[in-house]
Amino acid sequence: MTESLTLLAEPAQALARVIHLEDDPLDAKLIAAQLAEELELDVTWVKSAAELFEEFARAPCDLVLLDYRLRGETGLEVLAELKKLPEPPPCIVISGEIGSEYGVECLHAGAVDFVLKDRPARLGAAIRRALERDRERARLQKLEGLLKQRERLESLGLLAGSVAHGFNDILGGILNLTDAAAGCLPPDHPARGYLHQTQLAGARAASLTRRLLAYGQGQPLAPKKVDFNAMVEETIQLFSRLALTEFEVQL
Repeated sequence: MTESLTLLAEPAQALARVIHLEDDPLDAKLIAAQLAEELELDVTWVKSAAELFEEFARAPCDLVLLDYRLRGETGLEVLAELKKLPEPPPCIVISGEIGSEYGVECLHAGAVDFVLKDRPARLGAAIRRALERDRERARLQKLEGLLKQRERLESLGLLAGSVAHGFNDILGGILNLTDAAAGCLPPDHPARGYLHQTQLAGARAASLTRRLLAYGQGQPLAPKKVDFNAMVEETIQLFSRLALTEFEVQL
């Protein structure tokens, strides 16, 4: 069963959420009292690894405090399980054992720090460093994500520019041939209507090509007003002529 020890002078937003795994209630209260003198933390005390993972699943935390010696398990075993999580929280191991070899063992296992219970005054500084280091890591990950996103956009821009250049060359040939065909026909020839619709479609395609080129070159796109009714009318005329042509071919 978990017990919440909220260390706040007033009902303000907590500096960080901490889960403290300690099977000795007296040690848990002593550490809570020590932290209350230095930091504003939302601390949840749990007595077993099972309760720790249940609490973390309920609401992920910013930091875990692990007792080195637990009944039936060790803090390092719990630390190894925490490291298997998709986003493991930073962990500080707290121990009543004497000897620097325990600290080295914990650091090698993945703990960010190791604090002895007979030196509780060091715990506040260790927590501050761990939280600052974790926030800096999160900030760097965010910057790396933004950099990768920018690189993807730049690659997409280059691709769009390349496609636009190739399409523009093909479109130029189509429009030139359309103009040449129109010049060979008498003014009242029925095919002139089809050529006119082809030229309108080519103009819209050329506008799209310009936008692709602008995007590929990183140029800002300037929005402009369009006559929506005229666009709809042109589209209807184009499809009407295409439908009529298909009907005449079938006949």
